[in-house]
Amino acid sequence: MVELDTAGRAWRHAAATVSSVGLPVMTAGEEGATFHWPPAVPAAAGDLAIASVTVPWQTEPPQAGPSETKAPRMSPSGAEMGAEAGAVAYRAFGDSILRASGDPVAPSIVFDVGDDGEPAFPSGLPVCAPNADAFAILCGLNWRLEEQLDLVFPSDIANDGKGAEETLGGVSRIQTVLDDGGDVLLLMEATNDITPAGTSNVTILTNLETMIDKASDSGFDVGVASVIKRRQIDMAGNPVADPLNDQQTQDLRDSIANDLAPSKNRVFIDAWSALDPGLGQADYWNSVGIPDCCGHPDKSGYDKIEPLFRNAILADPVLGAPAPIGPSGGVDASPTFTWGTSGNARLYQLSVTGPGGTAETWHDSLPPPDGVCAGGVCSVSPGPLPLGSHTWKVRGKNLRGPGPFSGDLAFEVLDCAGLPPDILLDGDDTGSQTYHACPGSVTALPGFVVANGETVTLHGTASVVIEGIEVQNGATLTLRVD
Repeated sequence: MVELDTAGRAWRHAAATVSSVGLPVMTAGEEGATFHWPPAVPAAAGDLAIASVTVPWQTEPPQAGPSETKAPRMSPSGAEMGAEAGAVAYRAFGDSILRASGDPVAPSIVFDVGDDGEPAFPSGLPVCAPNADAFAILCGLNWRLEEQLDLVFPSDIANDGKGAEETLGGVSRIQTVLDDGGDVLLLMEATNDITPAGTSNVTILTNLETMIDKASDSGFDVGVASVIKRRQIDMAGNPVADPLNDQQTQDLRDSIANDLAPSKNRVFIDAWSALDPGLGQADYWNSVGIPDCCGHPDKSGYDKIEPLFRNAILADPVLGAPAPIGPSGGVDASPTFTWGTSGNARLYQLSVTGPGGTAETWHDSLPPPDGVCAGGVCSVSPGPLPLGSHTWKVRGKNLRGPGPFSGDLAFEVLDCAGLPPDILLDGDDTGSQTYHACPGSVTALPGFVVANGETVTLHGTASVVIEGIEVQNGATLTLRVD
């Protein structure tokens, strides 16, 4: 049995005990979560010094009892595993501030040790909740936010924070996270760019924009947040002033709020306004003997950050289904799909099913050339489609997740290469038949007669010019332009 006491300062392995001066730091690796302790005070005779212990990941999380709160499910990459069925899937992406390096501090944790002497995944792991003195593997923003959103709609928020990462590292890493799937990206990164890296805000904004574009291309709406104010502390736990960092952080906040977020039509989340380092130790993690370079929030800090994300999400309306306009009927191989906008959807998912299967593409609601929507109508020409029958539908997405799909519209891709571009209907073109023109024009001249018992259908992507048509009693003439 290995145990951390309620003060977080002693380990026990069998009959041996070692004390340390400070709380452990956790890092996530491929094999599991590793807890590292500061150097121990001089140990008594017979004590066993343990500098670190690794808790392997497990595929299935422990099952919570009926009165327990669900615990985080952490993957080897650091992300939580397994979205709740039907829940809106969020990915909280950034550095150690989202990783919650200052939050996992609290009561007794017991790890079962297997036959090989290595600790197994902690069973019955206490969870982190707002205003609760409890421990979880990286509580922070995602656990608090999921708990609050679940009161309104089902949500699942994965923790994709990575300690010490700069935005260039985020650009390199983000596609792997996006490929795991989800609906909404909550992006907050740049603390390490400002200090210690000294990266310019111009470069930071370019990297953030790249991550937003990657997320949009993968079907994620994005809430983009400013980073929190930084508060450094020294070995004695005293704040260290850094006015240059303070100014750059505020300037970056203003650029995201006034330029980046509006230009990308994405919601801005003002995490910068949540905490005030000038209030001393409040809201920031602090432990004498363990300096904090970066100003990680503690539990009260995350309690103040979480509502800013929650309010931004809940401010988005629940989306309805878009209104499909076309195509329908007979079309050429490269039709244009058009639909009416749905509320303030920032992305649209176009789903086309045909002889080759189903193809789904994501499109931004910005006006062209950055998006596909203008004047309440969206238009997309995805390229050539195979001949034959197809159906299509579309739905929108915002920070509340995806809305419902529209109803299906059916259309048929015609072999326009074998059809005349222009059709002239005169007295010789009668009888029960169908005329296609795609694209082109269909002109009916005086003398064109649809006799009794005959059916003539004109359809395609053509225009129709009617100068004179005689349709006799009992005959049918259908004019359809798609």
